[in-house]
Amino acid sequence: MTDLVDAAEETSDSDGEWEYSLDEAGEDLLSFGAAVVPALDEVAREHWNRRLFDAMDDFPEYRVRGRTVQRVLGGFGALGNPSSFHHPDVRVFRRMRKKLTFRPVMASFARLAFGGGHREVRLESLFDRLCVRCEAFHRPVAEAWHRDIYGADKYALRPLPSSLPGGEKDLLYGGWTNLDARVQKFVCLLGTHTERAEGREGSGFSEFSKEEIASLRFHERLAEQAGRAYGHTLRTDERGHVVVPPGHSLLFQQQLVHSVVSGAQPDTPALRVFHGLRLTCETTPLFDVARCIDNGGVPRIPSGQIPPMFSSNHYQFFASHEGYRSWGERTFRPQCLFARSTKAGVAYFTPGSAGDRDRAANRGRYMPSLSEMGLWEDRFRYSEREARAMHPQPLFP
Repeated sequence: MTDLVDAAEETSDSDGEWEYSLDEAGEDLLSFGAAVVPALDEVAREHWNRRLFDAMDDFPEYRVRGRTVQRVLGGFGALGNPSSFHHPDVRVFRRMRKKLTFRPVMASFARLAFGGGHREVRLESLFDRLCVRCEAFHRPVAEAWHRDIYGADKYALRPLPSSLPGGEKDLLYGGWTNLDARVQKFVCLLGTHTERAEGREGSGFSEFSKEEIASLRFHERLAEQAGRAYGHTLRTDERGHVVVPPGHSLLFQQQLVHSVVSGAQPDTPALRVFHGLRLTCETTPLFDVARCIDNGGVPRIPSGQIPPMFSSNHYQFFASHEGYRSWGERTFRPQCLFARSTKAGVAYFTPGSAGDRDRAANRGRYMPSLSEMGLWEDRFRYSEREARAMHPQPLFP
C-alpha cells in the first residue's frame, strides 16, 4: 500500500474550515479515493435537517411522530422503509445533491482519470438510505476493516460491467451528507482504493482477517494519518479519522479500506443521508429500478442488498425482551406488520408483509412495497423526467 504520509500536511485544526473548488475534489478522489466537499451553507443545512425530519413524520408506514422515534432497529440507524426512498422531499434533496455537488466532482475526476474518453462517461445516482443515530437508539456494531464490494455473486445480480474507457470496470462510490450541526467522522485508510482485491470480487462485504490487518499495518497506518491535511479536501483528527463538517458531503470509492467503530453516539438524533453513485458508459441502470419506482418498493442499495429493518441478531432480543417485541406494534401501522412468534410461542410483530404475502420480504427482514401495504399515493408517483433521472446520465451533456 502506498504510504501517504509524505503527501499530507500536518494540521492542528482538523475541525476548522478550508476552501477549495469542486474540481480539486476530483483530484482527491483520484489520488486518495475520497473527498469531502461543501454541499450546504448553514441556513440550507438547517432547512434540510428540518425538512427531512418533517418528511419522516409524514412517512405513511408509521403511527408515531417525532425526532426520537426509532424507525429502524440497530445502532447503525439506516432506514429501510419504502417511503424513506420515495418521499418527494427525499427525492428533491437527492436530485439537488447530484446536480450541484456530485456531478461537478465526478466530471473533474473523469477528465483526469479517462483522458480523451471522458465525454463518454455517465453518472448514475443509486438509491441509498437516510440515517439517524442517537445514543438512545443504541450504538452501531463495530465492523472490522473491509471494502464494500458490489455483491453480484451474493445477491445473484449481474456482474459489475467493464464499460468505462479502456475497458475499465465501472466505479461505485459511497458516502453521505452531514445534515447535523456536529462534525461527523469517517474511519478509512486513504489511498487504499488502488490496491487489488484478489479473490474478493463479488463478495458484497470484503472483511480482512486479523493476520492481514497485522501484516498490512492497518492500525499503524491509521495512527500515521492523524492530524493531517491530504490534498485539497481531506483532513483528519487526532485519531486519523477523516473529518466531515456540517453541511459537507463525503464521497469515497467502494474499494477504499474502511471500518465502522462503535462508541458513544450523539445525545440527540443526528441525521446523515447516504449516497451511492456509479460511473459507467452504460445507459441502463445497474439494478431494476422500474420495479420499485412503479409501486414504491424497497430498492437495492449500492452493495446490491435490499436493506432490512432489523438484523438477524434481533431474533434473540425479540425472544428475551418485551420492549423489542412491542416495537413493531408501537411504531408501525397495522397493515405494515407481519405476525411472528418466538421459539417459546410468544407472539410479536415486525415490519413486513402482512399475511406473508411477500415471503421473500419477510425472510429478508425488509418491508414490502407501498402499493402492497395500501399506502401508494399519487404524490409518490415518479414523473417521466424523474424516472429518467434514475438512469445513467451523461456527465458532459
